[in-house]
Amino acid sequence: MSEKTTIATRIKNMFFPGISSHGTPDQVTEGLQQNIERNAHQLNKYRGPVQLVRIKVDTSFWRSAILEAERPLAALPYRVQMQQIFIDTVLNGHVAACIQKRKNLTLLKNFSIVDDEGVEDGEATKLIQKDWFQLMRNYILDAQYYGYSLITFGDMVDGEFPNVQVTRRADVSPDRLVLSSFMYIPTGINFMNENEKDPNGNSYYDWSLYVPTPSENGVSKCGYGLLYKVALYEIVMRSIIGWNTDYIERYGQPTVVIKTTKDSDEERDKAEKAAQNLGSSGYMIMDKMDEFEFAETSNSGTGWQSYDNLEQRCIKIISKILLGHADAIDSVPGKLGSQQGSDMSPTDQALAECESIDSRFEEYVINNHLIPKLIKLGVPLPVGKKYKIKNDAEEIFEKETMAKTAQTWATVAKTMSDAGLEIDINDFIEQSGIKVTKKEIPIDQSFNPAFNSKVKSKLNEIYSHKH
Repeated sequence: MSEKTTIATRIKNMFFPGISSHGTPDQVTEGLQQNIERNAHQLNKYRGPVQLVRIKVDTSFWRSAILEAERPLAALPYRVQMQQIFIDTVLNGHVAACIQKRKNLTLLKNFSIVDDEGVEDGEATKLIQKDWFQLMRNYILDAQYYGYSLITFGDMVDGEFPNVQVTRRADVSPDRLVLSSFMYIPTGINFMNENEKDPNGNSYYDWSLYVPTPSENGVSKCGYGLLYKVALYEIVMRSIIGWNTDYIERYGQPTVVIKTTKDSDEERDKAEKAAQNLGSSGYMIMDKMDEFEFAETSNSGTGWQSYDNLEQRCIKIISKILLGHADAIDSVPGKLGSQQGSDMSPTDQALAECESIDSRFEEYVINNHLIPKLIKLGVPLPVGKKYKIKNDAEEIFEKETMAKTAQTWATVAKTMSDAGLEIDINDFIEQSGIKVTKKEIPIDQSFNPAFNSKVKSKLNEIYSHKH
């Protein structure tokens, strides 16, 4: 057996059991590809049975990832290392909370299909008020963090897509616009070519949605995503946990010290075992000449503070990158800093900016790419109308502002009236912008002129008799 065959079969036996260990390289390759399927409805079936390995990363690997992504096209750039970093970056609790906070700003808002005048089409809106569409919205927004998303629709059932998924990003090349079966293979399905079809004649382009982000430096066709900027500080935070754990183990609890005159290995071993098991057994037997003590760590210094300080700085920078403000997660609304003449605090303003950016990004992708694909596949959405996210927060803010303005002018009007001054209605409307009308004083229905005339006549009669 040749060395080439031996290496191939070793790889096969390690990752792909079930193939004959005596197979030729061609047989091994055939075995690796036996589960790969070209299906435009489900692009994930094209992925080979290889795991994206989670590895220990440091700042040098972070730097290596961008070098891999910035290779010239002829040298085959890849995003594999970046995605290896990202799959662990999002496991950090603070990073995960910031991402969910920002996505919720957009995902929790209502949306509708409207015409050019902004009038909602209720029937069309109901067509996309579904779980599968909400999942698509989620994957579209994920592109902001990972740099890109390739969404595969799955089979259409009764005008819906219950099996919508995102493809594994390490298999996608944003520069070559191909989906590969195995990482670091430069060829594959050209998902942006409308004429490339699966064996059933379905176009990969029609049944998928590619969502890139703008390139930051013009080197690549696609951005690196917010997670690449976050990853550097998350790697430091990951190291801090290890360093802090070591510090606590060394200085956070007293160390058991035994002084003994015993010189035999057997006796020393017994003393050592007694010290090791002190936490569970709670006692030891010693000779009169033996000494036992807990060595306290009162003189260990304040080194632990450096871990906490560095971690907090990393947390603040991550919050700034993802949410626009260092205290966007932990601050109390309306209590942070000067509002500088605005009813919104700095954190509220930062979150509003993130919300606006993501909303516009989502609307552009859905209106210009997703809706035309859905219509082509048979979803009865009206041509010429567009997807619009409702700015509920802005509407509420405008109503609150109008109410405060009306209250202020009402106070002015009452103050002038109490002072005996009469306000010109037309001038008031012009100055305040509030439409008002003169209040009509209702007639007292209990007032009866006929009855009062009788009373008056009776009184006159009484008074005439007195005289």
